[in-house]
Amino acid sequence: MLLAVSFYLIVTTLPVTVFYSLSLSFPEGSAAVTDFNADPTWRRHLVYINIRTLVEEIGLSHYACNFYIYLATGRVFRRELRRLLCRINGSEMSTMITTW
Repeated sequence: MLLAVSFYLIVTTLPVTVFYSLSLSFPEGSAAVTDFNADPTWRRHLVYINIRTLVEEIGLSHYACNFYIYLATGRVFRRELRRLLCRINGSEMSTMITTW
């Protein structure tokens, strides 16, 4: 389970690191340009920004997917989650509400 989470973390964050290290290779163009599509420097920079944004979003997916990786690979996690959910749906739900 921990190996799956660790490998997923590495696979999703390594491309983000690579794209951050490439940021100096794609500088912004001149500020005096009015048509960004006509300037090749701005075009390269904007393509880089779009791809970097996509890679960052995929890199952030490990925060949301950890629960599902634990659910798919962890037998003890599934058992404890089932026990917790049964306890909440059972008789202890009324005591939880009254204690709040």
